Parts: sequence; C-alpha cells; structure tokens
Amino acid sequence: MTNFDAICFLTVDSQPMSLGQVFGYLQLFGRLQPFVQECLRYRVIYQEIQAREELRVTVSDLAQAAIDFRLRSGLTEPESFGQWLKSQGIDYPTFENQLTISLKLEKLKDRLFESEKQTYFNERRQDLEQSDLYYIVIKEEHLAHDLKEQIKSGKTFEQIAREYPLNSEQKVLVKRDVLRREKIRQEIKTALETATPKEVVGPIVMGKRWCIFQIEQILPAVLDEDIAKELREELFERWLERRLQQLKVEPADIPKDDKDGVLEPVSTI
Repeated sequence: MTNFDAICFLTVDSQPMSLGQVFGYLQLFGRLQPFVQECLRYRVIYQEIQAREELRVTVSDLAQAAIDFRLRSGLTEPESFGQWLKSQGIDYPTFENQLTISLKLEKLKDRLFESEKQTYFNERRQDLEQSDLYYIVIKEEHLAHDLKEQIKSGKTFEQIAREYPLNSEQKVLVKRDVLRREKIRQEIKTALETATPKEVVGPIVMGKRWCIFQIEQILPAVLDEDIAKELREELFERWLERRLQQLKVEPADIPKDDKDGVLEPVSTI
C-alpha cells in the first residue's frame, strides 16, 4: 500500500509537502469532500470523452483554440506566454492537452443535448422571460402610499427620482431594470404575476423597506445563442449529477500499519 507521506507533492520554503499532508490539510479544514467530488466529476467527464471516438479535434481546431486563448489572455508575445506556462507549472504539450479536452468537452455537450435543447427551452420559457420594470424602494410606509397615488395621478418615476435624490433625508431609491423572471424574489414575483404593463403594484413590504413596481413591458424569451449555451450547461449539469449518483464510491482500505501515519504530519500542527 502506498504511503502518501512518502510522496512529495510540493516544495514550500525549501521544505517538502507530502501528498499525505495535502490530503490531511483538506480533511482538517473541511475541503476533502468537495475535492473528492470534483475529482469524481472529472473522472466521469474524462471517461465519457474517451468512450466517444466521434469527438475528434483536428490540428487546425487545436491551433485556432491556442491562438484564441492567447489573444483573449493577452499572451501574444512568446516571452509572456512562456512565463505564463511556467507560472501554471505546465509545458506546451500539457497546454495543448488542456485545450484538447476543453474542445472535446464542448463537442460532448453538443452531442448530448442538441436534440433536447428546444424541448428544454419550451419548459423553461416562462422563467426565462424578462420584465422591464421600474421600482421604488422607500423607508416610510406613508410615503410609499403617497408616491403610489402620485404615480397613478400621472407623475413619472423619473420625476420622483429628481424630487428625491439619494442624499436627501427621505431615502427613496428609484431604479429601472430588466430582470429575468426566475431571478425575481418569490414575493415580488407573486405580486407581479397578474400585473399588466403600466400597472402600479405595491407598496410591498420587503424587510424594513416598502417597494412600488411598474412593469414597462414583458420581454419574451428567445432561444438565441446565449440562452442556448446556458440551457446546454444546465442540461449537462443534470446529466453529470445523474451519472455521479450512479457511482459506487468507497474509501480505500488502508492497512492498519499505515493508518496512524498517513495524517500524522498534520495532526501535530
């Protein structure tokens, strides 16, 4: 059985840090489980990629990916790129391997979910809608009701913003924002559920503040490139979670002679 304390993982201030110490620190500070979970994710992804021969990356694909990365990262000069490789602790072949696996992962996601994308979008369409709305946040309830009546009488949100600058004694915040439906807090979402454009909703109590809303327009969700990529990532995470749940993961059986020594360097701190 391998003794992890005998394997040097890093050198810190001229002192070796063993692999056993690394695992010990992770365990001691509660980060071992997330580390293991991350390793399992990579294992599932890597094995799926290796099992699919159709996920080919051509020489030109790889060359273009390298160019794009260096341009995006400001590493066009050979010297700066060489320094970056050194700072990452990798050489150029390893860099190419990282690009290759990244390209294959993108191809895998496309293969897995291209046929599901439209159906999933239809399921999520309502949550992906956006509301173009004004809202006012007010400290005093009586002022909130007064401002609502002023708006219903024809005063605009812009006029209220000019009348109540942020540095005034009466703290009134006026904003216009475009918010995705799924990002709106549930109590606000419920209040706006049946609201029509230009209808004034509120005041609604939010903690120690009162809020007034007015929807300018509802922006229907469109399956554009950005949304398609976002949905693909959601589908991939769901797929990956299912695969992880199917794994049978058990701790390694460490021989009795090794158990006391594996974490000893950490237990003495």
